[in-house]
Amino acid sequence: MSSNVSRSALLSLPPELRNQIYDLVASDTEQITIRNGTVLPHCFSQVCRQIRNEFGPLFKAMTKQSPPYLSPATIRIQLENFDFNQTVQAIDRCRHDSNTRFEVEIWVTKQLHRSDWEKMWSWVSFCDELAYRKDAYDENILATYEIGQKFGSCNVYAACHEMYIEVVPYILNGNARGGCTSAGYEQIEKMRLALSTAIGN
Repeated sequence: MSSNVSRSALLSLPPELRNQIYDLVASDTEQITIRNGTVLPHCFSQVCRQIRNEFGPLFKAMTKQSPPYLSPATIRIQLENFDFNQTVQAIDRCRHDSNTRFEVEIWVTKQLHRSDWEKMWSWVSFCDELAYRKDAYDENILATYEIGQKFGSCNVYAACHEMYIEVVPYILNGNARGGCTSAGYEQIEKMRLALSTAIGN
């Protein structure tokens, strides 16, 4: 009952005040979710139809502003088969730095081959570039990986082998930057570990 009263109080305000409140809610967004390259609607849009119709377009417009307007502390990434190609473009629609947390959820729906691993390079390059935004290079990108699969869809040993073949040139070409492992390579290792532990069990 109390939630209905609160909702009615908000919707009874003049449109100008509601828009100011919507702007405050959007600008204070702590987490956004990017699914297959698309920024998902804000959870506030689920309150009721009117708020979805009024707040939804405003939030969507903010995800397309240049320079970026939103500054979430956490970016949740959901994608299939390690295809990061559209994800990085979506991340660039909000402000982020080496303190931003990335929670990456990957769903594997097929056997992964080298052509699939090529699609992770946009993410690897993004992490390398992000590490250089500080005065001193810091390869510690705050990213975690959770991987699941459609039952029986992927042979993990073959997939990890294909991944290794794909990344060997990256290592040999000096991207480990001498004695310092690159941020991108650190993320590759995290993904390999997550793949072998989650799908291999």
